Amino acid sequence: MRSITKLDPTGSNGVCTACSPQMVKAKPSYHHGDLRRALLDAALVLVQEGGLGALSLREAARRAGVSVAAPYHHFADRDALIEALLLEGFALLASEGERALDGAGLQPRERLEALGKSYVRFARTHPAYFRLMFSSIEHCPPSAVEHVKARGGEAFVQLQQAIVALQQSGGAPEGDPSGLVLVAWSLVHGMAALTVDGPLGSEFAGFSVKGPALEALAIETFLALLDGSLHGKSTANTARLRAKTSRAK
Repeated sequence: MRSITKLDPTGSNGVCTACSPQMVKAKPSYHHGDLRRALLDAALVLVQEGGLGALSLREAARRAGVSVAAPYHHFADRDALIEALLLEGFALLASEGERALDGAGLQPRERLEALGKSYVRFARTHPAYFRLMFSSIEHCPPSAVEHVKARGGEAFVQLQQAIVALQQSGGAPEGDPSGLVLVAWSLVHGMAALTVDGPLGSEFAGFSVKGPALEALAIETFLALLDGSLHGKSTANTARLRAKTSRAK
């Protein structure tokens, strides 16, 4: 009976010789600790490099170093892969918002500012997710659309609650918060989009604001507009009161 020699995968310097590029190429397999995670990560890279059109299960499998059949253990088709990315992206956005709120203290103005910054920061840090989340919901299977919308609504509720709290503190005009929510969202989303796919994502000669200052710019502008609105309302009320007093005399 032949003896079996036990091979040591590491060389004398402790480097894994069994994991050389040549051996990985010669034997593609999915010995990932988490195949699903590996496929999602590969899909994000594809979206980052070539947009949604570059995404396919076959190419995600190739990038992950697995067989073309392996993805079907986790995703029925390309739409299912996109759905998983959307759900993960919206969950991550909501999580970033919660983290920002947790570190912002109790003042409504500071909490809204922190939330706005976290939105732009998310887009800068996770551009592939951001692109998918706001352009690809139509690619979901009909049965998944409501689920994705519900997950996406979590971040919207955070913003809505922050605006209402600011109104209740006297820091924003009273009334239906919908308009204020829409304006705040438009400002931070527009800044995020310009950062991810617009001129603010590269060196822009006419714009010197970068990094954290860029993250803060949109929501600080919104708060400045609110301050101006409240000041103008106060001035107008004072003028009306003076006019009434003058007529009374």
